[in-house]
Amino acid sequence: MIHNSQNKWFRERAGFTLIELLVVIVIIGILVTLAVPKLMDARNRARETQTGINLRDIHTALAAFGTDNNGSYPFRIRWFDATNDFGPGFDPYTATDTGAGFHSDSDSWFSLGLIGGVRTVTNTFADNTGPGDDFDTEFFGMREHKVIQPNGWTYSGFYRVFNQYSDPLVALGYLDAYPENPFLRRPMGNIMWSYGDANWRAGGSPVLDKTIPDPRTTVTPGDFVYTFFYETDGTTIYDPEGIVEAKVSYQAKSRTDTHEGMYYLDLIDSYHLWAYGVLPMNGATYVAYPNNAYGISTRGLTEANKDFDGSGTKDLYELGMIAYFKQTANSARATDSGGNRTEF
Repeated sequence: MIHNSQNKWFRERAGFTLIELLVVIVIIGILVTLAVPKLMDARNRARETQTGINLRDIHTALAAFGTDNNGSYPFRIRWFDATNDFGPGFDPYTATDTGAGFHSDSDSWFSLGLIGGVRTVTNTFADNTGPGDDFDTEFFGMREHKVIQPNGWTYSGFYRVFNQYSDPLVALGYLDAYPENPFLRRPMGNIMWSYGDANWRAGGSPVLDKTIPDPRTTVTPGDFVYTFFYETDGTTIYDPEGIVEAKVSYQAKSRTDTHEGMYYLDLIDSYHLWAYGVLPMNGATYVAYPNNAYGISTRGLTEANKDFDGSGTKDLYELGMIAYFKQTANSARATDSGGNRTEF
């Protein structure tokens, strides 16, 4: 009888009651809620670490380029179509004056010496940008690969010529391809850059300041900025010193095709290179700066939290930055005309 009673008791206690099950679910939910942010933070830290490693690889490729080119680096890319004569007497600057070529300067943006690896064209150099569908893509200048560009850049006006295959580090063999952006899962791209207004907070007449990004600058996590020290008197931006024109020429080739025409590189003796990590996310656009002209403000960030360039101040452009490299060993000048350091 005792044995039968024990069996009956165990049969009655088999399984959980509804209340017990709900308690377990609540406890699991609390544990997940506590663990997920830490897991996300660890994942983002790993992505930032990889971005820093990627940036060092680009810096290493630039160093190799500089070794082969007497301490000079890509500053501006020029392209001329196949109707031009590329013989020994060809002068790309005379040809530019006739409107026969394209170049990688764009309005008041700084020159693009590197394009990056975002896949804006196919192997046959056909349009691969496609329409965006996140929001007003024409206004933001975005495409499906999240290419940050000046408003109005199109395949026919830019990417047909300047793309992942015509980037000088790739075309000349210093990189097989750009490293993958660990945040966006496509090759790293070069973010457009220019100086911003020192009076953006208080208003008044604009005063260009190298420590503040242009309000049109919209940065993406895992991408890089490759740029140079442009002098400014507060109202005008001047080209850097030490530019050597049309020093290197090359053609762009994909795995299956060769692009028509010829590319010519203007070189410069120093550069700045940096990259961004986790940024406040606003839909499909990532913005690091509170002065952004598109009205997409940062979430809680107004000042940089680290002095990456060693200038002694935490500049606004350093918001979100996780890695910084420079090459100034052969810089034309250590300071500008006002006696200021040539660092940002």
